[in-house]
Amino acid sequence: MLHKSGNFLEDIISKNYSNLTKSEKKLAEFILNNPEDCAFMSTTKLGQMVNVSEPTVIRFAVGLGLSGFPALQEILQNYLKEKIKPSEKLRKFKQTKKKVDIYGEIFRATVENLQVTQEQIHPETLDEIVNKIITAKRIYILGFRRSFSVAYLLNYNLSSLLRNTVLIDANYGLLFDKTIDMNKNDICIGISFPRYATQTYQIIQHAKGKGCTTIVITDSIISPIAQVADYVLTAKYEIPSFFHSNICALTLIDCIVAGVSRKEQKSFKLLANFEKSLQKWNTWVVT
Repeated sequence: MLHKSGNFLEDIISKNYSNLTKSEKKLAEFILNNPEDCAFMSTTKLGQMVNVSEPTVIRFAVGLGLSGFPALQEILQNYLKEKIKPSEKLRKFKQTKKKVDIYGEIFRATVENLQVTQEQIHPETLDEIVNKIITAKRIYILGFRRSFSVAYLLNYNLSSLLRNTVLIDANYGLLFDKTIDMNKNDICIGISFPRYATQTYQIIQHAKGKGCTTIVITDSIISPIAQVADYVLTAKYEIPSFFHSNICALTLIDCIVAGVSRKEQKSFKLLANFEKSLQKWNTWVVT
């Protein structure tokens, strides 16, 4: 059930519940039990999930005294923002019983996350993504805040094999300048997890409009950036702590890079030349 900002929605549903139709009551129960999923669903998708019509979804929101479905979603999104604030997660984390083996719990959660992530990913989808990367003219890669480390590592590993990657970052105030030349021959790979960075969503949307193939690594097929992407890879990220884990996302990029290195014919030659150049600069203590 909802808490905090969500209590407002519970209250207005409770006050109007007796006036709701059977379909609307079914819709109300689904929303209250699945607020995270409903926060970013369209009226069409929500109707399909509950097996009611799209007009029913709209009438339900208006019947609660709201201006429409967007107002209902705003309540749900505000609840979601509050729920996943690092400060809120830290508060709950510090309330964890001290007798609990928190280190063991994190290891167990990580193993479980990896298993679930593997079950959700189809090798055929990864193969398609690898083929898109190999044949792309340019590969734009982005992720902000906690996701930046994943984007950076993907760019770092691919750049040693392909030479046509572009890491989109916010350095020097030139964030959007790097997206100007995007076109249908390029691909754009975005990484974003709750709380979803607005800039990641905006750039993925921009890339889609430019005709780029868009690929995202995120937590759910109904996350904001997943809604506008051609390919979606989902990775579990929650562990019993106040921060999110990037391990499953990093494992997915390991799979992508491994697939590219195996399929790209020029990868060995490019990597060998790259290593020779680095050796000239005494990059490593032991070579």
